[in-house]
Amino acid sequence: MKINNINSKINISKKQPKQKEKQNIGNISNAKKEYNVSFFGYIPKMGNTYKGQIIPNDIQMQPMQEYRINEDSVFKCSNFYINLNSDELKHKVKSLRNGENFVIGRDATKLENMPETMSRKHLRISKNRYGQLTACDLNSMNGTILKSNVETIPLNEGKKALQAGKYYLLPFNAVISADKEKIHLNEYKNIINTLENGTALLVGRGESSDIRIDNKFVSYYHMSLEPYNGQVLVRDLYSTNGSNFEYCEQHSSLRPPSPNELLPPPKHYQNDYSYIIDTSELKKGIPTRIPNDCQIYLGNHFSLDMRNPNILNLLEKKGKVTIGRGSSCDLTVSDFYSHVSREHLQLEKIGNDIIATDLNAMNASKIIPKNKIKAFNGGVADIKLSQHNIGDCYLLANLYALSRTTKGQQLIENMVNVDGNGNYVVNLYANRGPIVVRPDQLDGQSLNGTNKICVSGDLGIRAIERAYGRMVNNFEPGECTLHMVLDDGGYPDVALKNLTGLDSKSYKIKNINIHKKLSEISQKGLDNYVLTCTTSNGKYNGYVDYQRRFNERHAYGIKNIDQYSQTIEIVNPHNTMFSKTISWNEFAEHFNYLYVGNLQNIYNF
Repeated sequence: MKINNINSKINISKKQPKQKEKQNIGNISNAKKEYNVSFFGYIPKMGNTYKGQIIPNDIQMQPMQEYRINEDSVFKCSNFYINLNSDELKHKVKSLRNGENFVIGRDATKLENMPETMSRKHLRISKNRYGQLTACDLNSMNGTILKSNVETIPLNEGKKALQAGKYYLLPFNAVISADKEKIHLNEYKNIINTLENGTALLVGRGESSDIRIDNKFVSYYHMSLEPYNGQVLVRDLYSTNGSNFEYCEQHSSLRPPSPNELLPPPKHYQNDYSYIIDTSELKKGIPTRIPNDCQIYLGNHFSLDMRNPNILNLLEKKGKVTIGRGSSCDLTVSDFYSHVSREHLQLEKIGNDIIATDLNAMNASKIIPKNKIKAFNGGVADIKLSQHNIGDCYLLANLYALSRTTKGQQLIENMVNVDGNGNYVVNLYANRGPIVVRPDQLDGQSLNGTNKICVSGDLGIRAIERAYGRMVNNFEPGECTLHMVLDDGGYPDVALKNLTGLDSKSYKIKNINIHKKLSEISQKGLDNYVLTCTTSNGKYNGYVDYQRRFNERHAYGIKNIDQYSQTIEIVNPHNTMFSKTISWNEFAEHFNYLYVGNLQNIYNF
C-alpha cells in the first residue's frame, strides 16, 4: 500500500558492500533434465573471535549456509565424491586468495565423470577475508553431504533470526534489521498507527516499497510492518538474506521474541479479489481472498487452475499448501519453469474462502477471474513448451515451430477454446469432432515417485498434447490418462498434418545438398515454413555428439537459419527457453531428417 500523508517513499540510503531409415522419434528414456539455481547469496563477514562447533560425523549441508572446511575435505553430491585434495582441485584450492571463490557444477568447474544429477552451480568453495576456507551448497537440487570433522559458522551473539513467513509481535522500541540495515520501529510509529488492521508497510529495495532501503543485499520486498493492538507485527517476506531482531532500546525490560510469541496472520483481509472481473496482481506477502474458480498465473507462462478438483481436494485435506519449484512444496512445479520461485505462493482454505499469499516471489502472481480465462493467457507468441516424458517430442517440436510465425500462432489459437465450465475444447484437423479436456486431466506426472501433483504449465499446450494422445490412441471421449503414451514416438510431418492439415516435405539429409537447401529456405523467408528436424541413433551413450548437446532419435524445432554465417539455431522441446546454434556442417553430421511444412497451405477451422 502507499501512505497518503507523506509526499514520497521513505528511503534508507546506505553504501553497499564491496537412423538408417526414417525413424520413429520420441522414445527417449535417458533424456537429460536440467536444473537452475535460484540465488547465490554471499559469504557473511566474521569477527576475529571465531568460535565454531566441531562436527564428528558426516552432515547434510543446509542450502546457502557457509561451513568451515579443510584443504582435504571431501563432499558427496548425488553419489559423486568431490575431494579438494584431488589432482583436479588441489591447485585451485591452494591458489585461492582471501575473498576469492570458485564454483563446482555442470556450468562451472566441471570435474571428470561428473553426473547429470549435479546442479549447474552446485557447490562453492571460498576463502574469506581472514583466510579461512569455507564451502556452501548453492541451493542444489539433490543436496551435498560434507564428510566429517568440519566447523559450522555460528550465529552472531545477541541477535535472533526471524523465521521467514512467520509473524513476530514486537514493541515500538524494538530495532530490527534487513541485512545490516537497522530499522528503528519508533521512527515509523505514527505512520504504522494510521494503518488499518490487515494492511502493512512494505520494506525493501524495490521502488514500490513503502520504506525503501538502498542496499543490493536487501530483497525487493524484504519484510512487512503491520499494526496490532498497539504493537507491531513484523514478518520476513522470504527474503534472500534474512531479517533479525537486534535489540530493544533503553528504558525497556522487554526481551527478544520467543517461539510462543509467534502469531498467525489476522483473520480479516483488506485485499479481497473474490469479486474481481479483471486480471489483478497479488501484493507481495499480503494474504488475499481470491475466487474459487479462477486461474493463478505464476511468473510467466505458468497457469494454476483452481477449478482442478485434484488441487481443491489437496487444499481441503491439508488446509494450507505451498506452491513452487522447491522439493519441499506441497505442489511442485517442474524446474523447467525457472521463472517460478522455489517457494512462490501459499494457498489456505479458511471456511469456504481461499486465501492466496505471494511469498515474495521474484516474478509476480496474478489472479485471472473466470470471465478472463483463455487457452493462452500469456499469448501464443510467448508460449514455453516442455516435453512431459510421454514420447511426443515430434508433436511439441511442431507446436514450437508454428508459434514462431504469425500464421502458425493463429493456427494454434484456433485449436483450443475454453468453455463456461473451464474445460478445454480442442479441434484437431485429423479428428472428426472436438475433444474436451477437463482441468484435472492436465496435471503432470508424479515427481520423483511421490504423490505430489506436478502442476500444469501452459495449459493450452497441455490440452493439445492430451487431445492428440487421445486421438492417436483411440481413447473413449471421457478418457485422458496422466501418463498418456502418444504412440510411443512418431513422425514430425505426420504430426503437423494431424494438427493443422499442413503438408510437409521430409528430406534425408545425407541424400541431398543440405547447404543448398538451407540457403534456399533462408532466402525465401522462414516465416513461410514450419521447420523441424530429427537426430539419428546415438553414438555417445544416448547422444549423437560427444558434447552431449543433442539426444538420439529426438525431434527439434528450428528457430533460425543464417545463410551468411552458415549457422542454424536448434530448439529442444524439453525446454524451448534455450537454443543451440551450430554450423551447417555440424547439422549435416548430427541430424538425419529435415522436415519443411508449407504455411501457404493453411487450413481454416
